[in-house]
Amino acid sequence: MPAPTASRPLLAVEATPAAMATALADAWGGGPAVLPLDPRLPPRARGALVATLQPTAIVKPGGIVALPGGRPVPDDVALVVPTSGSTGQPKGVMLSREALEASVRAGLAATDADPAVPWLCCLPTSHVAGALVLLRGLVTGTPPVLHDGFDACWTAAPTRRAGARCWSAGPACRPTWPSGRRGPRSPTG
Repeated sequence: MPAPTASRPLLAVEATPAAMATALADAWGGGPAVLPLDPRLPPRARGALVATLQPTAIVKPGGIVALPGGRPVPDDVALVVPTSGSTGQPKGVMLSREALEASVRAGLAATDADPAVPWLCCLPTSHVAGALVLLRGLVTGTPPVLHDGFDACWTAAPTRRAGARCWSAGPACRPTWPSGRRGPRSPTG
């Protein structure tokens, strides 16, 4: 089988929930694949990640800037998630739209989640779990409730007002409410 054509641009995006939601929607519609850059990384580490993964462009405050020497990705790739680099240089895990959509649909089926109910996105969107919450919104047509990080008090009140009843978090994010009672488990953790 021939190798997939690598002609899709790869756009490096600061992985805030709002910026990632916009970039992923564009990628879902056939625009550039997305390389999320964790905003918590120090500038030197972000620069090294960009140098290693070689996106074709990066979003800067003034707009999109083309990067010389950038490498496109295969046409079916929608998201390139950097690894932690714990065993050496970070690598880019290329995820196709087909694989991402299958993951979203499997997650919805496994949790018996109502596709019409928004999810709370409070995980880092530079990681696949946070990006999948955003992608659930694209697949189901129900936009997620965006929040920059996890906070038990914020999650308890505004989430209910916004209609989100599902959220995805790791076990360490399971909240302790002000009453001292442990919060509900997330559908995925």
